[in-house]
Amino acid sequence: MKHKLLASFCLLASVTLTGCQTTQTPYEVSSSLTYKKGKPLSSYHLGVTEEKVNDQIYHVTVKLTGTSSIVRAKDMFYLHAANLALSHNFEKFVIEKRKSGKWCYGTETRYTKQRSTSEAGPRYSGFVLLIHDKKQVASKQKVQIAKNIKKIAQPRVEATIDEASMIKNEERYLNACDKIN
Repeated sequence: MKHKLLASFCLLASVTLTGCQTTQTPYEVSSSLTYKKGKPLSSYHLGVTEEKVNDQIYHVTVKLTGTSSIVRAKDMFYLHAANLALSHNFEKFVIEKRKSGKWCYGTETRYTKQRSTSEAGPRYSGFVLLIHDKKQVASKQKVQIAKNIKKIAQPRVEATIDEASMIKNEERYLNACDKIN
């Protein structure tokens, strides 16, 4: 209990003193690469990473600071999928192999092997298949209309949340990562 109380106090103090912890990762493409299977999550930067598989398929990963939520990561993923479709003259897209969760960075002491988490946050990834019509996909796949998704996701991504919610989000991710370490 003392550990959690001390960690919460330190987090609150760092937010108060620096102010840098209370910002969310902006929607922007941090990397645009060629897809390589098996790339470790630690190699992705904060923000949106798009990896081109071919002219119609992209692997998109959204990795945000702990002040954000998994809902915002998902909205940012869908917004980017819609923007990809529209910028490549496609009206629709399908999402395949979605994954959501958290990412954790920490340190491990050399002698005791005790780990501590220094950074954590939400992540969301998947493959975006750009299509012109439903005939290009299997019947089970849900076809998304890019302009409609953009209208829904963009305001959500651009919305600001209060400082207390950001602090609560960050505590949640740090605590979740400490439990698995």
